[in-house]
Amino acid sequence: MVTVDDVIDRLETRAYKHGLEVSDLLEKIPSDVRDCHEEVNEWLDMKDVSHKMPVSTHPHLQSDPDNVMWEDSDVNRARGAQPMTETEILTAQLDNELDARKIDDNSLPDADWVDVLIDYDVDTDFDFPEQSPMFW
Repeated sequence: MVTVDDVIDRLETRAYKHGLEVSDLLEKIPSDVRDCHEEVNEWLDMKDVSHKMPVSTHPHLQSDPDNVMWEDSDVNRARGAQPMTETEILTAQLDNELDARKIDDNSLPDADWVDVLIDYDVDTDFDFPEQSPMFW
């Protein structure tokens, strides 16, 4: 079983590799997945950090959070060091949302993981049952 620390280590490794902050990468993961460390781990199994403008031709954008997004690993690696087209960016965004819905099991947010998100100052806009309008 994967632990919260395992997921943090994976995120830190990816962030460090691209000169980014962990919070930059977490913010780019859809909230449907971001509420549970096991779901984030599953996300990391499927996705690469992709640069919209390749580092080989735009090294000054390597650590710019606006130049990165999550993308399916096979798609990212097949494109190589080519700039992403607008169509590729939109396709990746849509695919990310669809993949997040597939991964999400609609479970309650993991309290230990939410503490990690708060420590990294990541938006925690999850609806806990006591906050849901259904319980008002």
